[in-house]
Formats: sequence, C-alpha cells, structure tokens
Amino acid sequence: MTFDINGEFGYELFTALPLVNWYKEQGHDIEVYSSIGAGLLYPNIKVNEVYNRRFQFLHLEIDNEVYYKQHDHVAGVFSKPVVGDKLMWEDKWSPPNLKDYYQSKYEMFLEKPLLVISNKFQTEWGNHPINYIDLESLQIIFELCKDKFQVVYNRPSSTDITNDGSPQRVWGDWNLANQMGIPLMQDFQKDYKMDYNTTQMAVLSNCDYHISTQGGNSALASYFGGQNIIYGIKGYEVKHNSYERFFPKLSGQKIYHVQTYDDLIKKVKNYVK
Repeated sequence: MTFDINGEFGYELFTALPLVNWYKEQGHDIEVYSSIGAGLLYPNIKVNEVYNRRFQFLHLEIDNEVYYKQHDHVAGVFSKPVVGDKLMWEDKWSPPNLKDYYQSKYEMFLEKPLLVISNKFQTEWGNHPINYIDLESLQIIFELCKDKFQVVYNRPSSTDITNDGSPQRVWGDWNLANQMGIPLMQDFQKDYKMDYNTTQMAVLSNCDYHISTQGGNSALASYFGGQNIIYGIKGYEVKHNSYERFFPKLSGQKIYHVQTYDDLIKKVKNYVK
C-alpha cells in the first residue's frame, strides 16, 4: 500500500500516522511519501521524503485514491470518518510506540529528570501569534523548574523543520533561555551531533514531563507518555475537546489542558511539588 501524505505536522501525527501504523500492524507492505524529516515518524516503514513544504491542513492519498482533501479538515479530522465507518480514533487507528522505539536507540543518563517545554511563536490564521507561552510566563516556569528538572526549551527555527506557510518568528525566548541557563533543543542537537528532528525524538523519548502548546508540538509531545500540560486557547483541538477525547490515546499520556497563563503556572507548580 502507498500513502501519499502532505499536510500540517499535527494533522499528520494524529490522523495519518496512526492510520499507516494500523495497516502495518495488519501485515500490509507499506510505502509512504511525506515531507522532509517525516521519516522518523514511521519506524521500520519505507518513507520517501519528497515535500519541502507542508500543505495547510491535510491531503492524504492511499494507492493513488484521494481519501482526504486539503480543505475538508474540520469535518474530516474531528467529527466524520476518515476511513471506515467510525471516527478516526475508533477505526483503523493505532499510534506507534515512538517512546519505546527511540528510547531504546537514544537512552540518556542525566542527573535530573527531563522537562521539555515545546513552544511556538508564529502567524496563526493569518494573524498574530495566539497559542504561545509568553516571555513572562516562560521566565516563571524556568525559575520554578530549573532546580528539580533538566529543562530543555524546544522551539525550532524556520530552518530546523519543514514549514507549512506559517514559519516561526524571531522572538526573545531563546535569549531568555540562554540568560537563565536553560539549554535549547538546538544545544542538544549540537552536543549529540544529530539533525533537529532526530534530536527531538531522542530527548522526548527520555522525557516524562512535558509542557506544550496547541498545534504540532503538542501532538508530538503526546506520543511520549508521562504528563503533558498543553496551553491552547484557539483551534479545532480546543473546539472539539481533542485533548480530552483522543490525544491521551496517542500514548496513554496524562494531559492537562489549560487556557490561561495563570492556570498554566498552577499546573507547573504541581510538577515541582
């Protein structure tokens, strides 16, 4: 079977990837066409990385037949079947165990438990950034967590990943992290001499404490178990209660969805008790 996938990172993670893995588990011979860097999502599957830019939403073809059109994303992902007669997380949907797979390849021995903070700062819906952890809250979180955890701050630059038309903006967060002695994911990338996506897989697979934001970074973090505080105030995940309905099914992760910075800080304080 051939799967041709081009779309936003989050949609690939919680729509296409579990579908592909389900067919693999049924014994099908699978080949995937996807974006540059996406091969790491599909362990032990032949992946051709052919797209240097991601479509908005999602376009999915199976054996050259269109199953999912680019602009049908709202009804298709969250309320109508993609393939079969059930909602996507009820039928032909089996997320791969990325945590165990990558932890076995990149086991890390650190003095303190890892806490990965995955943030973003980019145009959203043609407007200003919305679903991001602001600098004031970041500073509080860094201060609260840096003694108990090995904190890693994870926000890629536009050259680290394949973009979807809403590239990351230059902001003051990396400087703040550096000033407070918080390593960036890019620092781990340099230390381990791996590309950015491989570094994310290595670090996230060894992490049981996550903080993330609405979008692809929270979907990726949700594949790696433990606990995940997700800050999100707008988006279809918020509208359709996805953080309660199917995000926990990606790895059995305990997810706490918050919609204010005050609630975010309160949840973070529970991490450090």
